[in-house]
Amino acid sequence: MNILLNLDNFHEDFIKFYLKDYINRKMSVLIIPFSFHEDYIKTPKEWDREYKFQKGEAYNKLTTPFLNYGIFEENIKWFNYFLDNRETAKRKIDSADIIYFQGGYPDKLMKRLKEFDIVDTIKNYKGIIMGASAGAMIQFKEYHLTPDDDYYEYGYYEGLGFIDDFEIEVHYRNTYEQRESMRRYFADRKKKIYSVGNEGAIVYLNGEIKTFGDVQLYNNLEELNNIKVVEGDNIYLRDLNDDDIETIWDSRMEIENNINRLFISDISQVEAMVREENNKNKFFAIMDKKTNTQVGYLYFKEKEYVTARIFINIFSEYEGNGFGTEAGHILLDYIFSTSNARRVEISINYLDEKTNNLLNNLGFNKEAHFKSKVYKIDEFLDELVYTVFKDDFYEITKDLRTNYNFDEFYNALENGHKIEIIYNHHKYSIFWDYMGHLVFCDESADNYFVYESFDQLISSVEIQGHNLYDLIENHLADSMNIIEVTH
Repeated sequence: MNILLNLDNFHEDFIKFYLKDYINRKMSVLIIPFSFHEDYIKTPKEWDREYKFQKGEAYNKLTTPFLNYGIFEENIKWFNYFLDNRETAKRKIDSADIIYFQGGYPDKLMKRLKEFDIVDTIKNYKGIIMGASAGAMIQFKEYHLTPDDDYYEYGYYEGLGFIDDFEIEVHYRNTYEQRESMRRYFADRKKKIYSVGNEGAIVYLNGEIKTFGDVQLYNNLEELNNIKVVEGDNIYLRDLNDDDIETIWDSRMEIENNINRLFISDISQVEAMVREENNKNKFFAIMDKKTNTQVGYLYFKEKEYVTARIFINIFSEYEGNGFGTEAGHILLDYIFSTSNARRVEISINYLDEKTNNLLNNLGFNKEAHFKSKVYKIDEFLDELVYTVFKDDFYEITKDLRTNYNFDEFYNALENGHKIEIIYNHHKYSIFWDYMGHLVFCDESADNYFVYESFDQLISSVEIQGHNLYDLIENHLADSMNIIEVTH
């Protein structure tokens, strides 16, 4: 049996109801925490800081789920990188009913298993093999790595070979990098792939796949190309793909007749847009939910730390259906809730009355008027710059998303997002580090604190005399922002 997780949370309701028939109190466990970074753990003392009996920072996080199944603490053994050797490792593996691989760096985990010459021993192991994140990835014959802060390039790596008929995207948060990596995997390997959220798991038993919680199967490229990035009542946004190139190229005259600052003179520009070759602009197709038809496209680009520039184009045959207003609304909400932007700007032709009305509905205000700035179609045109600020947008749209409730705060952290809180001119952030710890940072004072669990974070953190729960639930903060982070 192979159990694939993202976090050390297999004692939670979404999976325990199933695993309790396979994991019992009489079992013995071997935890192999080999996925650490060598800059973080270099000595036996630093190892003890993480894994020492009942005192290490990661000890309780890794043992708690097994204790929850009734397994005795003395039956939970550890593979110590600094004290064990090949012979002791094999004895521990042979005597264990369950092997558990900690999350972290999968390539470093595989390297250390090879260093101890125990890869074949594990491949021949007949018990339960479990792992979180990196510990799930190495159970495949081959796994891919999505570019992030730790791995800058997409790549394929060798695993243990227990599974070869599908693959997974771990810690799935529906980021562009994750969607693109899944599409690339399918294009390269022609195998189905599952996205697995932090409250998701897959069990692979005798060739049968069982999914639990936040897991989604993608069988083909069409399904991967149509992943909804963000969804409204009547439309949704998806990434552009090669099938959109001709459609956008054919609509270029509509763009050239306005001044939205996106000039297309060659089809290669469209190809670059679709494939995001410059990696600066984010382009999305606007899709009608009822017909699954593309009705336009849009993009945004973060210019500076607090500003983003946008462009929206609804194809002429679909104008007058409210698609532009709804697309603008969900795009602005997406920008303000997933990036650092506090201000969004757009440039239009001063004669473009339709766009002017749309922008007013979204809370935009005219900020500048540049006379005869752009030369197009044998004449000079004035350019108007409109802007909207985050708080103004949410006030206009009656949806002030700076005031998240506690459940939304919890779900955002569970999904791996970073939380930024502004209170009384001080900035605080909460995020996961690569070892799976929750970090609270007072950025104004450059102090940070590490916590083993969400409950410990909530019970320990105070912000200027307020406990974290009250500050969020009672909307006392000046603002709270949820930012996508890929690990």
